[in-house]
Amino acid sequence: MSSIGTDIGLDDMSGLEAPNFTPTLDLFLHVLLSRAKTTAPALAAAEAHRPLSGRTLRFLRKSSRPSGPKVLVTDPHHTRIDDGGVVEGRRSDQDMSSSSKTIRRLEVVSPVPADIDIANSVDPFPIAAIAEDLNLGSKHYDLYGKYKAKVPRTTPALLSDSSSSSFGLVSYVGLLLECSYCSSQVLLSVLDELQGSEDGYYVVVGGISPTPLGEGKSTTTVGLCQALGAFLDKKVTPWSSPVVVTSYVITCLRQPSQGPTFGIKGGAAGGGYSQVIPMDEFNLHLTGDIHAITAANNLLAAAIDTRIFHEASQSDKALFNRLCPPNKEGKRTFANVMFRRLQKLGISKTNPDELTPDEVKRFVRLDIDPDSITWRRVMDVNDRFLRKITVGQGPEEKGMIRETGFDISVASEIMAVLALTTSLAEMRERLGRMVIGNSNAGEPITADDLGVGGALTVLMKDAINPTLMQTLEGTPVLVHAGPFANIAHGNSSIVADKIALKLVGKGGFVVTEAGFGSDIGTEKFMNIKCRYSGLVPQCAIIVATIRALKMHGGGPEVVAGKPLDRAYITENVALVEAGCVNLSRHISNTKAYGVNVVVAINKFATDTDAEMNAVRTAALAAGAFDAVVCTHHAHGGKGAVDLGTAVQRACESQSQTLNFLYPLDFGIKEKIEAIAKSYGASGVEYSEQAEKQIKMYTKQGFSGLPICMAKTQYSFSHIPSQKGAPSGFVLPIRDVRASIGAGFIYPLVGTMSTMPGLPTRPCFFDIDIDIATGKVLGLS
Repeated sequence: MSSIGTDIGLDDMSGLEAPNFTPTLDLFLHVLLSRAKTTAPALAAAEAHRPLSGRTLRFLRKSSRPSGPKVLVTDPHHTRIDDGGVVEGRRSDQDMSSSSKTIRRLEVVSPVPADIDIANSVDPFPIAAIAEDLNLGSKHYDLYGKYKAKVPRTTPALLSDSSSSSFGLVSYVGLLLECSYCSSQVLLSVLDELQGSEDGYYVVVGGISPTPLGEGKSTTTVGLCQALGAFLDKKVTPWSSPVVVTSYVITCLRQPSQGPTFGIKGGAAGGGYSQVIPMDEFNLHLTGDIHAITAANNLLAAAIDTRIFHEASQSDKALFNRLCPPNKEGKRTFANVMFRRLQKLGISKTNPDELTPDEVKRFVRLDIDPDSITWRRVMDVNDRFLRKITVGQGPEEKGMIRETGFDISVASEIMAVLALTTSLAEMRERLGRMVIGNSNAGEPITADDLGVGGALTVLMKDAINPTLMQTLEGTPVLVHAGPFANIAHGNSSIVADKIALKLVGKGGFVVTEAGFGSDIGTEKFMNIKCRYSGLVPQCAIIVATIRALKMHGGGPEVVAGKPLDRAYITENVALVEAGCVNLSRHISNTKAYGVNVVVAINKFATDTDAEMNAVRTAALAAGAFDAVVCTHHAHGGKGAVDLGTAVQRACESQSQTLNFLYPLDFGIKEKIEAIAKSYGASGVEYSEQAEKQIKMYTKQGFSGLPICMAKTQYSFSHIPSQKGAPSGFVLPIRDVRASIGAGFIYPLVGTMSTMPGLPTRPCFFDIDIDIATGKVLGLS
């Protein structure tokens, strides 16, 4: 029998019988614990945690009876028990290098068809097959249709409480129960189960300052992962982990906003033969996370205006009677969330009737200053006419009119909270401490002061779990969170990255994308995301195109929707060389963090060898670890094999520690100026409003937070038309705002807007549906 039989006492499973009742998870755990060779405290702790039936149970059937429930138990001695019988010991080298069951070889054609046509030509694998390739049982994911699944970060208390050594058995054996008899699904947290496992290599993909067309970071990210997973064929099985994994690489991407999908840029599933599929589902509603963020954000906005309205029209006594109404016996109670405000006020009383009149006044009156409110409503559509609006014009609102506006949903602080949180408990705390404005006395007012922090968490409870999808070539993808990099921190979630790093294990690869150019996306990845996650990348990729480098070298303006100038489709090595100053600055800035930098030259059909050689020469001269030409758009993973090899060498040879651009104990201005210096600025100019906000946030104790610059992606400077590597300019800070729940201060640079507009010819002109098949057409 396997070593696990010795360890937990399951060497004889023949006597587990109990007819005439329905097996449950409780019963299973009772049997497992009672049969295990554990200490008395372990069983006592389990019994105390939830009462369990004393009846015995037969549902660990022999492998010859497939109708029975399936159980997968893995122990630290690399032995697995599953519904197919016992598998002992570590797999052979031959098994470890075998290809995944879900790897697909693409038949590429030239010229490359439209993205949506390629995506529609490939039948995705059922997502359960992708999950199986990661060795995730059905208790580790929740299906959202055939081709998407949520991978839970959270676990019910019964199974997640491994902090007590007396109930460590479940964590120790890495239990995965897949019982067809069970009436309710209890999903298990992969991250909790793999907590002690080693991480794989961590790779971030950024880019040079882009054209409005984008330079293919998402495409490169997907193509690289297809190369690592489908062509380099270095699958590993880190059996030292509690859960067995057979995938070598996982892609971590942001969920796209529908703003650019229907606006200028199009979707973000990649392109050509390097895409996430189903592409239409990825680019549109996915699993509803952005809709949840929109609902939560706007609930808080409604709570703000409603509270101002009621405080203006009611006495202290009336407010108190409505906030803490007496029950039929005349007894009042505080809602749980109210204790957070009481604690903030220094009131320790738990009986509402014991509050003094002064305490009642302080408790019921937030006294919000309408002019200080920074919280705005959001929607996931580009709509310039909602940038500034007036609310409260209805006759029932009694003249409570104020100016406000809409942001795009992905600019909501709730999106940033989702991306930067690490657990449901932490998300609850972050949502509750979001600051929406100040009182007239200058005190910050939070979501918990308004009593809405718990409700926001309820709306977001499913959104905390990443969505599992697949690439065209069958490699796994985790999609989670979607903040823009120009108006937010521009990275996918910490939760997704952490899950992926554990799943691939030592020697595996997790590749995540940072939005727009490395000056904003990668900078925020390092200084914000890595600070909060504690994760350290080994390699940073900078994606460059000949087209963008020619633009930075002085080429004509690139305008979305208009044909490219002839300069971009004919050879001009001098123009490319002149534009490499932009690439060189991105390389030197990124190298300063202590990572190896690999340049991915995303090749287009009109690019010449001479132009690409010029880029490679400039990149190596600027200190890049390597510079590689890639054709993943035209050839899928096969076109990024050289990039995959370079990234592997870069990760294996990385030895430096992560260096942040600034320490957190710097003042707000010092941190802003450190970032501005990396842009090439000679100084920073603050508006009167910015000065006022910096002074206020410092007084309120928020100066120790990292900085998230809201700046154009098209230039190192604040002026989009300044290409190349401008220097000596003064960076203007128009305003400074704070996302206290997310955990950063964000200065607004120049005229940067948090609600994009639509162009003259948006992408939606090309989007339609085939009414015969129901397939989406024209999505890019």
